[in-house]
Amino acid sequence: MRTESRYLVSGILVFYIKENNLKHSRLGLAISKKLGNAIKRNKTKRKLREVFRSSEIKNLNIDILVSLNFRKIQKEKLDFDSVTNLLEESFLKAPLLK
Repeated sequence: MRTESRYLVSGILVFYIKENNLKHSRLGLAISKKLGNAIKRNKTKRKLREVFRSSEIKNLNIDILVSLNFRKIQKEKLDFDSVTNLLEESFLKAPLLK
């Protein structure tokens, strides 16, 4: 998916976007072990899924792969609580509708 799609960076998130032939969007999450243990990774995934479900993006016909931008996280020296607080903001700011 990464080679056949366009990508954009929004805050601490990196989005890879590709059109699909379905009438709805699909969300893929790639959360690295760099973030922390399984509990922290699962909490992050739950938060991203909830933001996706509550947005209008789910009604488009695109596939979205979401990954964390660890360079920005390390550069700004963000801890896990800061990352989880920025997830929703980064997701909603992303111009995915273009």
